[in-house]
Amino acid sequence: MRPSRKTKEVPPGHPSVPMKECLEKIFNQPISGVQIQVKLAPKSKWEATTRRNKINLKVPCDTFFSHSGLVLEEYFHVLRQWGMGMTMLSYGLHDLRGHDKNKFEKEADGFAKKHLPELEKCLKCKILSNFYFPSFSF
Repeated sequence: MRPSRKTKEVPPGHPSVPMKECLEKIFNQPISGVQIQVKLAPKSKWEATTRRNKINLKVPCDTFFSHSGLVLEEYFHVLRQWGMGMTMLSYGLHDLRGHDKNKFEKEADGFAKKHLPELEKCLKCKILSNFYFPSFSF
C-alpha cells in the first residue's frame, strides 16, 4: 500500500495553513477570529477594507493572500488598531488630510514593511518543510 499525503482542508475565505501559522507567529496571537468576506463589487476604491474582526475584499481570496504586504497591513488594522483607538470616525477624520497622511494607514504600512521579510521567510520555510517532509499515513 502506498502512503498517502495528509492534507488539511482550508475553508474558503481563510488563509492557507502556512500563512495562518506565519501570521500568528508575527502577531503573536490567533487570527482565527478574523473573518474574510469577499465582495467583488464594493463601492470602495480600495482592494480591501476592514472593520472590527473583519476584512472585506474586492478581490478574490487567493489574490489577496498572494500579496503578503497587503495581508500584513489589513491584519494589522484588524488585530492592532480596531478598538484600540481606531474607529470609523477617527479613521475618517485622519483620512480627510489625505490617505497617504492617514495615521492608521502609515502605522499599518510601516508594520507591513518591517515584517514582510519575516513573513516571506516563514512562508518559504513552511512550504519547503511541507514539500520535503510531508506527513504520511499508512
